[in-house]
Amino acid sequence: MTEDAADTVRTPRDETALERADRNYGEPLQELRNLQSGVEILFACLLVSALTLRMQQHGEVHRAPCGSSPGEGRAF
Repeated sequence: MTEDAADTVRTPRDETALERADRNYGEPLQELRNLQSGVEILFACLLVSALTLRMQQHGEVHRAPCGSSPGEGRAF
């Protein structure tokens, strides 16, 4: 059997060798895309929680009132 003929032989899943190779490449790639989204969401949650804790430690003294200019109302 030649290489071209092997690509056209149907398997029990009713796919050629080339179609199987496409599927074997595409499925892990899709899993990687899903994993990337999960890692981004996890990183964002951890970053927000770390910054929230740090902002709570500063207290009210270091916060500028709403609507003030950047140099106004700060206690250093």
